[in-house]
Amino acid sequence: MQSLPFKPVFDVGRTVCGARGKYKLTGRLGNGWSLASLFKAQEPSDGNEANVKRVVIKTRPADRRAPLEAEYREHLRAGISSCQFIRPLLDIIPDVNDSPTGTKDYSDAAHKAHQVPAGLVFQWMEHNLYNFDPRIYRQDYVLAEAIVTGVLQALVPFEENKRVHSDIKPDNILINCHDPCTYEVKLSDLGECKEYRYHILRHHTDCGIANDDGFSKTLIGSLLTRAPEVWEGKGYFHSSDLWALGVTLFEQFSHSAFSFSVIRDDVLVDTIMLAKLMCLFPKWHPSPIKWMDVYGQSLGQVFADARRIKDSIPILPLDQQLRQMDIKEEWKRFLQLLLALDRNKRYSASEVLQSPAYQAILKNKP
Repeated sequence: MQSLPFKPVFDVGRTVCGARGKYKLTGRLGNGWSLASLFKAQEPSDGNEANVKRVVIKTRPADRRAPLEAEYREHLRAGISSCQFIRPLLDIIPDVNDSPTGTKDYSDAAHKAHQVPAGLVFQWMEHNLYNFDPRIYRQDYVLAEAIVTGVLQALVPFEENKRVHSDIKPDNILINCHDPCTYEVKLSDLGECKEYRYHILRHHTDCGIANDDGFSKTLIGSLLTRAPEVWEGKGYFHSSDLWALGVTLFEQFSHSAFSFSVIRDDVLVDTIMLAKLMCLFPKWHPSPIKWMDVYGQSLGQVFADARRIKDSIPILPLDQQLRQMDIKEEWKRFLQLLLALDRNKRYSASEVLQSPAYQAILKNKP
């Protein structure tokens, strides 16, 4: 008698069936404010600890799975699954387990079921950059180069596909340390990827109207790594991902500029972050799309509030901070390349990989 289909139950100690195999959930992993649940899991083994294969399973509530579906679809795009610098999708957990475990092609299995996967199975990675000890990082140029190379190489297929990751930040840069000074770096979390050619707002500032070509009417991207053009509401571009990498790298070297702690209860957190950006780039003359909404306030008001409070924030301009930083000169030049205020002057990922600034980093690697 054929067994009836059943929905997977995600809880520690349970076993869930994927298209390629079975996975025992052994623990929960912290995931910040995200609605996604992350589980540490392992495939059944012969009892030999050395043969245990660990994985990470990501799932979401049944009515909130749009980002999970988006991430799954992104992994099916050209160049993504074959890129060794993007954490690979190993398997899917169907919403209803009505197909034999061990199906060879997980994409075919999901399409056949005509449903959004209930879970995604990813390669296990030991660390992310957010929880990596910065005291080690700042003294380790080998790790710094591995991070830069890994993220740049991961962004190349996005560049070729005219897509943006839109969520480059320390949490999504994963690291395995196989041996001393030997690092494996991969980019993760593709659930916020978008097609950037549809993310340019055509606007008429005189009358305050705009045509929406698919761009969200609120700002996207991590607060910490949000690029100037994104703050202005102009759109999120491939070059915005490069800016986010620059901020991430700068913070790991200094941890005193973009993430400088400022506590105020009279303005939005977004306003504080924007004011810090104004302090870091005093020559920035933004022209925001004022009607855009930021948590109930207009973007024009957020910019006005940021200008009002920026003089109370004790942050030196970025150029001055770079001169004072105790890092190698080639790294300072590289940071300036990524953090060009004008997005049109920022290189693409493939251009950065060919640039003299990047080649100088490789040449002087310990």
